[in-house]
Amino acid sequence: MKHLKFAVLAAGLLGLISIFALPLMKAGPLSMTMWDVRIIDPGQVYITLAAFAVPAILAGLAIARGGMARWQAIIATVFFALGVVKCRENMSLATGGKVMLIAAVLGLVVAIVATVKPSAPAR
Repeated sequence: MKHLKFAVLAAGLLGLISIFALPLMKAGPLSMTMWDVRIIDPGQVYITLAAFAVPAILAGLAIARGGMARWQAIIATVFFALGVVKCRENMSLATGGKVMLIAAVLGLVVAIVATVKPSAPAR
């Protein structure tokens, strides 16, 4: 399963893009991204940010190293599961919440597969 690290990276980056660029809430012409919500509730935003940034960083390290180790996949699984928990209440909101949840679920599935079948690093 050599290419799972790219899917983990893609899910992490998709989640990060949805935090910063896609609208989480929309009311007429006004919209707010998840990053804009940090003024109201910074804890939730930073937890959600970590849920996508940590797996993306681990996947980037795995790409640079040559393979995703089991411990990296386990940590990515934990953080994507945290992302699913944090994003499920955003499902009924605008595009950003939906994309965030899809990225978290996709990342969770791929990280579980990477945990079960890790790729050996190149030596």
